[in-house]
Amino acid sequence: MNFKQFKQKIRRSDSESNNQLHWFSSKISSYVSYFAFKLGLSADQMTVVFFIFGIASSISFISNSIIYTIVGYLLFRMHIICDMSDGDLARINKSFSIRGVYWDSMAHSIINPLIGITICFSFYSKYEDIIFLILMSILSLTISLTSAIKNNYFKALYFHNFQKNKINILNLNSGFKGKIFFIVSEMLAMEGLILLNLLESFVPISKNNLLILIILYIFGNVIVVLIKWYLNSYKDGSISKV
Repeated sequence: MNFKQFKQKIRRSDSESNNQLHWFSSKISSYVSYFAFKLGLSADQMTVVFFIFGIASSISFISNSIIYTIVGYLLFRMHIICDMSDGDLARINKSFSIRGVYWDSMAHSIINPLIGITICFSFYSKYEDIIFLILMSILSLTISLTSAIKNNYFKALYFHNFQKNKINILNLNSGFKGKIFFIVSEMLAMEGLILLNLLESFVPISKNNLLILIILYIFGNVIVVLIKWYLNSYKDGSISKV
């Protein structure tokens, strides 16, 4: 099977909206998927690979070194690309499973809070101010909530035997307001926090300004969680990256 045939077979039914969510990673993931396919990797094995990249990324952020911060960012990008690739491998091999979805969700539930923790810890080690440790705890909780708000909704669907799929559920990325919400939520998600950490490595931000930005980030996450909670509770659900 050549790459062109492979790319056609892994095409998602919602590829357009998914590529909007992962506009950068979608340009590369199919090549990584094809390489993994040729190596004979399964979807579950690729999920393990993306988990390893995610953990390695979070560990890199502990250091205040510019080099390690850049490495951490590149590893984060690779973990997103491999995250997309496990779905490609599941489609090409027709190997979708509850285990695969479960592993994927568990990996994100571990990686995302851990990245928030290690970034705040790096700020603590740099400024030696305990307030960063306090914010670290609050931040990891709000990041966990952004995953829980979605995962628990689908858990409720499962227990109530609701037969809904992603296409039938409100897509927060549609329309002008949806795109604005998507951009804002992206900046409040891992992307925004990691970019802040990367920026701080090149252009040092004063401690007070950094504290303000992290607090705003926490409040922003809380607002996103409340919006999604409302939509899930009263508007038949929501789908978004965050």
